[in-house]
Amino acid sequence: MSPRRGFGLAGQAAFPYGVRPGPGLTDAPVELTAKQKQHLRALAHPLKPLVQIGAKGIQDSLIQQISEQLVAHELIKVRFNTESSVEPADVVADLVTRTRSQLVQHSGRILVLYRRHAEKPKIELPKAKAAPRSRATS
Repeated sequence: MSPRRGFGLAGQAAFPYGVRPGPGLTDAPVELTAKQKQHLRALAHPLKPLVQIGAKGIQDSLIQQISEQLVAHELIKVRFNTESSVEPADVVADLVTRTRSQLVQHSGRILVLYRRHAEKPKIELPKAKAAPRSRATS
């Protein structure tokens, strides 16, 4: 019997790019509202970049490092150095997908990424507004 698509050996789920969910990783990020992104940008303003992408570009070890920082901090800045072998605009979507994070802001060579901690969230996001109710006319 051949293994089903999307599953590795012995029925274990295969994870993209070798990043396995560990403590604090969420499966599917929920889309952030504009208000929530604004709040996260304000929190990220004083932060220094924790991860720098240099001449080696994006490798599995870099993805692992970003994932570890997201588990520890939830909100991080990533800087692309001038000697980086990749342009930020070209790889931002791939980077967000591989780290299972959400892009809060992309400004030049700086990215702000967010991933909520599944067990112990540190950042309280503003609540998303409910859809407006339609009034019944009498």
